[in-house]
This record gives sequence, C-alpha cells and structure tokens, in this order.
Amino acid sequence: MKKYEDNANRKLILIIALMIFVSITYRTDYVLALTPKIVVTPTPHGINTDGRTHELLTIELQTSDDKAFLAPQDIRIHISSSNLNVGDVEEFVIIPEGMSFTKAEFTSSHNSGVTIITASSPGFQTGDTRLQIFQSNFDSRLIVYVSPNTMPAIPDIEGMVTIQIVNRDGEPYPAIENIDIKLTSSNHSVCTVTEDITIYQGENYATTSFQTTSNEIGEALISAQADGFNPGNDIVNILNYTGTPARVSIFFGPDLLLPDGETHEAVTIQVQDENGDPARSPASRPVFLSSSNINLATIISSVTIQPGEFHETAEITTHNQNGDSYISASSPGLYPDYEEISVDGQIPTIINILAHPSMLLADGTEYDIVTVQLLDEEGKPVEASESLEVYLVSSDPNVGILPDSITINPGSSYAHVSFQSGGSSGTTSLSAFSPGVESAKTTVETVTYGLNVTLTTPLSIRINQTFIATIEVTSSGEAIPGAEIAWSVIGGEIITEDQTTDEDGIATLELIQKYDQLKISAEISKTGYDSNEASKSIRITQDIEQTELTVTILGTEVKVFTLLIGLAIVIAVALAAYVYIKYRDSKDQEPDDLEIYT
Repeated sequence: MKKYEDNANRKLILIIALMIFVSITYRTDYVLALTPKIVVTPTPHGINTDGRTHELLTIELQTSDDKAFLAPQDIRIHISSSNLNVGDVEEFVIIPEGMSFTKAEFTSSHNSGVTIITASSPGFQTGDTRLQIFQSNFDSRLIVYVSPNTMPAIPDIEGMVTIQIVNRDGEPYPAIENIDIKLTSSNHSVCTVTEDITIYQGENYATTSFQTTSNEIGEALISAQADGFNPGNDIVNILNYTGTPARVSIFFGPDLLLPDGETHEAVTIQVQDENGDPARSPASRPVFLSSSNINLATIISSVTIQPGEFHETAEITTHNQNGDSYISASSPGLYPDYEEISVDGQIPTIINILAHPSMLLADGTEYDIVTVQLLDEEGKPVEASESLEVYLVSSDPNVGILPDSITINPGSSYAHVSFQSGGSSGTTSLSAFSPGVESAKTTVETVTYGLNVTLTTPLSIRINQTFIATIEVTSSGEAIPGAEIAWSVIGGEIITEDQTTDEDGIATLELIQKYDQLKISAEISKTGYDSNEASKSIRITQDIEQTELTVTILGTEVKVFTLLIGLAIVIAVALAAYVYIKYRDSKDQEPDDLEIYT
C-alpha cells in the first residue's frame, strides 16, 4: 500500500513539473515573439581582401513579423566580428530615434575567409550574418618581362620592361592602390633601366624602358621589388648583331593579360639572324600580324620596322573572355613566328543591385540603402579597372526615385546609392544596367504606419469650468513624438494648445466651457503614418438651486422634513408604549402557581 502511495506521489510531482515547464516554455516563446529583433545585412554580400574600410553593413530593427521597427529613442548597438583574421567592425553604432536602421563599417584585412557579424542591444533579439571575404593577395608577386630579351651590343638601343602583379594563383588583377616599384640592372656595363615606376590604381601592369650601354656582350638581370609583393626578375642578353636578317620573332610583355577590353602595347616583333641573334633591318620592313582567336584578342594588322632598327611594338586588344590565342607575325623574305598569349582574370558579367532595408517609410526622406556591385559569372566581386558608369531606373517614381546613374571607381567593385522615398506607399522595382554586362533588379517597398489615438477628458463639466483634454498618440505600442495635432472645439474657448506631441506622444488642450453643449475634435498626422482623428462630446452638469418645503405652526415656520421626522418619532414611541401595556395586562391575568401542602 505504501509503495502504491509513493508511486502516486511521484506521478503527481512529475505532472506538476511538466505543467510548470510547459508554462515557462510557452511564456518564453511568447515574450520572444513580441520582442523586436536586430537584423544584420551586408551589402554587398562579399568583398575582396583589400585592407580598406567599407560601409557595407546594414543594422536594422524589425518587429516579430519582419516589419520595420522605429526606434523610440536612440538605440546603441554593439557589433562584433567572429574572425578578426579577415576583418573587424566598429564596436558601436547608434540607430537614431524615429529611424529603423543605420550603417556600420567593416575593415578587411589581407586574408580571405568567412566571418560572422553579430549585433546586439538590451531589449532586442540578437542578430547575425555571414560575410564572405574573397581572394587574398597577401602572396602577390611581381612578374618582370624584358622585351625583346635579346639586344644588340650597340649603345643606346632601347627595349621595353613590363612589371605585372599577379596573385598567389598566378592570376593578374587590378591594383587596389598605387604601387611604387624599384627597378635595378645587375650589369650596368651592358644595360641600365629606369629605376622608378608606378602601377597605378586599377591597372595591372606598368611599362618602362631599358637601354644598352656599350659594345660589350653579356647579360643583365632586371629586378623589380615593392612593399607587400614578392620580387621578380628577367634576363636580357646582349649579343653581336653581325648576321643577316633571316626571321622575325615575337616577344610579349606581359604574356598574360586581363579580359578588360583594353588595348595594350604588349607585343614586340624583332628581326633576327639565323642564329636567333638580333639583326638590324636594312630597309623599311612590314610585319603582318594576326590573332587565332579574335573573340579573345585582336591585334593591329601590321607594323613597320624602320631602317636601321631592330624591333617594333604592336598593340593588342583583349575582350571579355578568358582563354588562349596564337599571335602570328610574318614578313616577306623572312621566316615567320607565332607565340601563344593568354587572357585570364575575372570577367565582369553582372551588375548586381541590392537594397537593405527593403521596407521604408513613405516619408519623402533620402535613404542610403542601395548598393550596385560588379560580379563575375561565379558571383565573386570584380574590381573595376576604370570608371564604370551604371545607369539606374525606378519603375514607380511615386514610391521612390534613384539618381540617373552612379560610378564605380577604379579599384572598387561596388558603389552606394541613395534612394528617396516618395509620398505614396507601394512597391517599386529598381534596375541597374551598364553596356556589356547583365542587368539586375531588386524591389523596395514603402509603407505608412497606423496611428492609435486616445482622447481623454472629464466625464462631465459645468458651464464656465476650465479643464484639460489630453491626446496620446502611439503606433505598434510605441509613443509617437512630433505628430501634428489640429484641434477643433465647439461650445468652448481654447486657452492653450499643444500642436505637436512630446517625446511621450502626449499633447494637451486647455479650454473653458461656454455653452450647453461641448465637442472636442482633433486631427492627427505625421509623415510616414496614416492620418487619424478623435472626437468626444462632454456632458454638461447644470447647477440647480435646491429649495425645502416648510409649514407654519403656531406662528413658527417649520421644515416639512423636520416635522415628518418628529412625527415618526412620536408614532414610534406610542407604538412601543402600546405594546408594553398589552404585555403587562396579559401577565396579570395568568393564575398563580399551585402551592403544595403537606
């Protein structure tokens, strides 16, 4: 029996514990559902490792049903990055009162990877997002091309030196800032080189000249170095030129070009003898050129090597395609040559357009929420090699407008754009397009919020009474400061009035009642909110003079009320006396108790 009772007690305890747990869980879920949340969105979603600071994070307040939540006061948001090896964020940002979002800065390092950006603030659900950092150029290096790499042993003959930057995978890329390079020649007795050269922002390479110095034969190592890059070098051979022209030879500088649609002086054609040594052209010599893949690269059809010269340069133009092409050179009476040139690098294929937050108040305000970014076919950011103009269109100007165009600067993959909301709520489609790349669209919705109005007055008043009426304005449970109030009073005179609500969403009206009827009305409005109105009629209490009835008894005026009270007392006393007398008489008529005699 005792065992049975113990089991029953345990079951009861378990049931109670389960009910408490379910209650706590429900309450927690309910509270979380009502708590506003922080949403973090990077725009753009990914950047290259450039060591620069980017204002790309949108920190937004939202309700539980994903609508914009307007800050009731300045909200301080703490931000952190989970992976400091790829970049860091500013520690705090402020979302101003009346706004639903702000921007935050992210500073990238020179390392690629992923980091989680977290934003938190007391009273809000914490938000986070994933940010991708692409393509580390920490192991970038310099490539040196000497063109041609064989020169005659004659003083003051110039050749071309090209310095190119490539990443750790050997792919060329545009410089994100100016790169100052120092050049040296290992053997000044045969060759010197211009010592200083700069690869400018947005460019992939730079070209300068080297010069032979004497009749000596030999070789020189042309070296290049710059801060943040592995050094590079190439060899130039100084040879005798006594031979007769027998062939043409092609040299590239560089032999790997970006698919940037640009024209490059990257091809050198040299006259050589049968041993491959440089030979002087005795007369003007035309050299005919062609490219095997004109979709990849095209080259000028011909160049002329002037009398007494050893070589000439030619222009080649790349297109937006990766691959290889054979460049051929031929000249009458000489053996031809052909060499392979490569075109490789990120190809801009899409202009992406992003808008965060994508829901705004229809209040006519200009918001910095739109980002346009240049992407390749894999969705990776592409840094513009030159200024790129992007054209913008909003499908519904009543909802919002964009500037006609925005420029992505050289060395950058994106640009921010301001969106000005209109006075009408609705949805507009935003488009971005630029010649040669695929266009993209996104949408922005503008909304107006409802205003809840409570008008409080006394239940009743008297004529000529002064009193206060109060209006409280809220939206989604939050006070709305700065709402405009237009008061209207019928049957009274306004003494003082608040025309806008204070920080607590309160406005008051002081007035005096003048007539038998009183009605108070108010129209409430604020930009970005639906207008509302409130009215109330107030009951008037009349002051009526009270008079009492009197009678005259023996020359004395007596109040009827007092007379009635006295009469009631007399009747009550008489009734009590009558009852007492009747009771006493009934007692006297009863027989005496029987006596017992012995």
